[in-house]
Amino acid sequence: MDKDLSSDLTSDWPVNVPVKRCGTSITLNASPERLVGLGFRCWVRGVQTNDTRFFDVCSRQYIQAFGLKDGLVLSTKLGSWVNALDKISKRPIKIEKIVTPGFSYDEVVAISMIAACQHSECPALKACVYAITEAAEIDLPQLAAQDFADGLVDAGQILQINSIAQPLTHLAAEPTHFPN
Repeated sequence: MDKDLSSDLTSDWPVNVPVKRCGTSITLNASPERLVGLGFRCWVRGVQTNDTRFFDVCSRQYIQAFGLKDGLVLSTKLGSWVNALDKISKRPIKIEKIVTPGFSYDEVVAISMIAACQHSECPALKACVYAITEAAEIDLPQLAAQDFADGLVDAGQILQINSIAQPLTHLAAEPTHFPN
């Protein structure tokens, strides 16, 4: 087994997770944000390495947090969401190692996507899906994200509204001034 993968698979998820900036100042130390971010990271790592042990690690963490039934349901919904993003993505999703504190840009955007679903912020949701995938057809990941977000609500896990980043602000053009 690859040494990098070995340490990722045998470690516990970090407890304190400071955020790397993503066009906003947000705190992601709260439990729902942390579980979404680290679950996303772990599931994406499994997809990228084709190593199902990452799915098992993620499922175990969710079962510890939510109990057997809810943990399995949520990890399945998480997997469906990540798979939908991966299926349409025009570029590799960038994540940190499991044991790395902090979140990458794509991880922050993923957390924002779920928060946007929970707080009915459709424009932010669409911007987040596009920021991660760079794909025009975003319906499948939006539906999967909403399903996962709803599952978290059912489990009593509401992400903070200030967890919604503005991932595409760097693409906004400066106002154009036309002569009178």
